[in-house]
Order: sequence, then structure tokens, then C-alpha cells
Amino acid sequence: GNYLNVIIDVNQDLFDANWNYCKIPKHPEFSLLKQWMQDCQLIAAHPKLSKTRNQLILLCNEYAWPVLLQLEGAPTRVAPMDDGKHDKSKIYFKNKYGRGLHLTAIRHPNELLEYGKNLHFFTAGADANGPGFLEIWAAGPHTVLPVTFEGYPFVRPGVPPRPMESKAPEPNASYVTLDARRPEDTGDVLRDRDNGSACCVPIIWRDGSGHKRKLLMGVSHTKTRRGKAIKKSKMYNYVSRLYAFDPIPPFDIIARSGYFCLGFGLNKFLDNPQHDEAEQSDNDQVWGATNEYKLNVRDDFFECPRIHFVSGITEKIDDPDTVVISYGINDCYPRVLEVSKNFLVQLLLPRN
Repeated sequence: GNYLNVIIDVNQDLFDANWNYCKIPKHPEFSLLKQWMQDCQLIAAHPKLSKTRNQLILLCNEYAWPVLLQLEGAPTRVAPMDDGKHDKSKIYFKNKYGRGLHLTAIRHPNELLEYGKNLHFFTAGADANGPGFLEIWAAGPHTVLPVTFEGYPFVRPGVPPRPMESKAPEPNASYVTLDARRPEDTGDVLRDRDNGSACCVPIIWRDGSGHKRKLLMGVSHTKTRRGKAIKKSKMYNYVSRLYAFDPIPPFDIIARSGYFCLGFGLNKFLDNPQHDEAEQSDNDQVWGATNEYKLNVRDDFFECPRIHFVSGITEKIDDPDTVVISYGINDCYPRVLEVSKNFLVQLLLPRN
């Protein structure tokens, strides 16, 4: 079949449609086109009058809006939230690359909170039909915002958001890594609060008494600190960790792994002679992203990218014991990996 991968420039199309940050009172200085919309993701939402999750929501930073994803050549679809009364508000995103899929915004972006980045949607309770929440912070404390995508607008003007914070003390990491503080330290190596990266998949957790319970597991990230006294080469080094939390409010964190990194693309000299990701592009930037720019923590270099950023986590179709994780290498090159869910759960268990 045809490849369905496409690239669109959300910010360019919003700007062309006369919707941009310079129209927002809190951002009067943003009069030029810039890439303000980041960390975009699609959410399958449950409209108020629908029996299924048949409405896609595009979430970028703190903004969300209903969209229609149309397969080229397929019968024309109508989005559940498209009442036919706001055609002038529609934004038709242009594919910068690829074909086969076409994205249309049914309404303009709706601001969910004053500022947000690395937000992730999940549902509470024992199944996918529970109430919805946006994860704002993955730790320090775990902070979420109740949200419903039943109808547009998702947040009423003038109604302030009311985030919810976890109450229980957060557990120690399951293992200690190189970032741990030392007596000679003048400051923390890494930023002290984790941002969310991807959320969530269900796991079965066995506590110290042997009792089983369902938790939700996600991936968070942090990075080395920046500042005038810190060398540029030591800034923006990213690491990830797994975390698992109670699926009911206030969503206390139950377990956390230590930090880890994910690897470069395959190299024919080191990994697989038949499959070389490192040399499949003549673009210098792609070549460097898949070969160089290694993680540097405390002047130790690791065989993984300086920046790896997990962007998605989900169960594999027809195999709930396998997890599919997508991530980017040095903000340039994408990868997808499959890993046993049991292996990830083992990383959450404390080391003796």
C-alpha cells in the first residue's frame, strides 16, 4: 500500500489563516512567524453525543482543537464536532511532504491553560472511558488538569483552570545513575523536575505485600542545567526515566526508574551490515544526528545521543505485553522500538 507519512507545518498554516500569537493579548510582541506550536499530538476523544472515541483532537503545547484526518481516495468524512456552521473557521493544512492523508482543523485553537509544554492526555480509572486529564508535570509533584473534549470550546473563557497535585511523597529512583549528587557538587547536574515525554500504558504492579494492582506507566525526561557558568557542550543533554502512578485521583507516583538514554540509529559496522541508518542520507545534519553528538554527563560520554526525546508510547496491536516507543535523535532523526512490557516493569523495581 501507499505510505501514509506526511509532514505539515502547523505554525505556517495557522499564520496564513491569520491565527497566530500576535493576536493573543498575552503575546503582543510575537508579530512574526515562529515555531511556537510544539509537542503536537493527536488524541481520540469522545464527543458528548457519540458512543465512541471518533473525534480527533490536535494538542500542541497548551492549545487544543478538533480536527479531521481524511484518507486520500476514501469516502468523504464529516467530523463529529463539525456542525456545518463554522466553515470560515476551518484551516486546511498543506502537506509539506508526502500524500495519502489530509488534516483539517474544524475550529481554531482553544487555550486550555495559561502556559503548557509536554502535556499528555490520559483517562482515569480501570478503562479507556474514564474521565480525562492532561498531565502538566510528571513529577515534583505529579500535576494534572481535569479536561473534557466533549464539546467545543473545551475551556470556557474566564474560567480559570484548576490543576490537581499528587499528595504522597514521591518514591526514590529504582537505581542510582551518574547524575546523583556528590559532596563536591556546587549544584545539581540535572534539572530537578521531570517533564512528561509520553503517557501512558497500563501495567500490573505487585507491591511489597504481593498484592496486584493496575497502574499507568509513562516516560518522563529532564536535561542538564544551563547557565553562564556552564559550558555549552554540557547543556541540553537529555535523559529519560519510567514512572508509574495510581490511575485514580490524586494520581500518586508509585514507582520511578533511574535515568537512561536510548540509542543511535543502526550502524552497519556495529549493528547490522544489512541495515545502516547512519548512512542512508547525504544530509549532513541527519548524518551527524545518527552518528555524533553524544550524551555528556559529568564529562563522561555515552554511546547514545545527546538528545533523545520519547514522543509516544502505546501497546502493540494484538499484543498487549509489548510496548511500542517512538523517539527522536538529536531533534532530527526518528526511531521506533518494540520492548517487552515486563522488561520495563522490571526497571521500576528497586535494586537491592
